[in-house]
Amino acid sequence: MIALFIHSVNAARENGLLSPKPENFEANFVELIQRWAASPQYGISIDATTTSELHNVANFLADALFSAEPCPDPKARLTENELDHLLNFVSLSCMIGAAAMKVGELPASRGYEPMLQEHGFNPISARGLAHLLVKSGSRRAKEERLRPTVVKAIRGLATSHFGKTSQDQACYLLQVADESSIVDTICCEVGLREMDLLPLLQALVDGEPHGHQKLSDILQKLRPALSVPRGRKRSPVSAAHEFALEGDLPAKLGCSAYTLDDVAGDFTDPLTLATRLEFGDPTFDPRPAHRRLKRRRLAESGSDLVP
Repeated sequence: MIALFIHSVNAARENGLLSPKPENFEANFVELIQRWAASPQYGISIDATTTSELHNVANFLADALFSAEPCPDPKARLTENELDHLLNFVSLSCMIGAAAMKVGELPASRGYEPMLQEHGFNPISARGLAHLLVKSGSRRAKEERLRPTVVKAIRGLATSHFGKTSQDQACYLLQVADESSIVDTICCEVGLREMDLLPLLQALVDGEPHGHQKLSDILQKLRPALSVPRGRKRSPVSAAHEFALEGDLPAKLGCSAYTLDDVAGDFTDPLTLATRLEFGDPTFDPRPAHRRLKRRRLAESGSDLVP
């Protein structure tokens, strides 16, 4: 993989594709690797010796990526441990590069992507986040629409003797789980995952009786989650807007959460305008999304002010 990295760097240099060396490249590189190693996924503390090795790797990368000379031979510059660090970095870069390529292949976003770029997001991040907002809104709206029938099917299974009707209910739940995330959402609400349930449903459909008791136990554990919130169901556009608010996107963009222009008699904040443009809904009202989020946060905090 390192040989491929050297070949790619030299090819980029020959085609004039290498960019100028960023300021503080070496120090920023070491800091990046330290933060990555210390992330919850890895939890690795980097000692002074490793930090020194990373600085040597950073110096090598600076010469390899930003010098006018051909890429130096890493084996002549780096120790065995440092070569391992370089390999880890190259592997990580390949994964990030592949993910960036996939994001770049997504269609352009009409509303969110331009707004995010205007407020400092790079093109790849802007496109990725824009599609995440839209996808999340659609997923949540679909979950709310399906929840009543899914809850009814699970309740029916929990009170049945696993006959023909139960097989039909299990088939329905398997189909819904294949087309949406609502079954997994309900399972997660009681500390389970859908894979705790789906194999048992499939066994029921296949007429295998050996899993009936375990299925009954899982269905009993699901009881606390078998509720359907009252009120109007969220639309994809309102759910996407709420998801953006949950992540405190307005604060990160340095703009108001929503702004009602008294003169225009309409909302003029960037996020509302982007949501309207993204979904082609020029009359979208952001206030219901704000109210839902506010109620949920008050409830989570145990406040007595929940309306």
